[in-house]
Amino acid sequence: VLWDLGCKYCELAIPELPALADAVPQIQFAAISCNEDRIWLSERKPVSDAAAFMAAQAPKIAAGQEKSCGFSKALGITAIPTALAIRDGKVIWNGHIVWVVVLFNSVKQGTKAMNESIGNF
Repeated sequence: VLWDLGCKYCELAIPELPALADAVPQIQFAAISCNEDRIWLSERKPVSDAAAFMAAQAPKIAAGQEKSCGFSKALGITAIPTALAIRDGKVIWNGHIVWVVVLFNSVKQGTKAMNESIGNF
């Protein structure tokens, strides 16, 4: 998940990741904070705050930070939060974090179609 503090949708989504990771153990989750100035963020916060936020809200999730957002730019990502599915070093899916939450809710309900989709990852 690409995210940053000051993005309210990001701040709402990150705390959901540990439960999702527990529900879908065959998928490894990570969060990368993109700390580039974004004029549309409601509030700019220091990089150290992003690390503290992750430690408090999602301690099981691997976390990283990039100051220049080169990773997201190289992938053509222009909005956050964005979720990515990567297999064998290649992005096989990217989209809004809401789809990850939909996946989580479907997994919790044991939906056959979503279980099959997880197998495709």
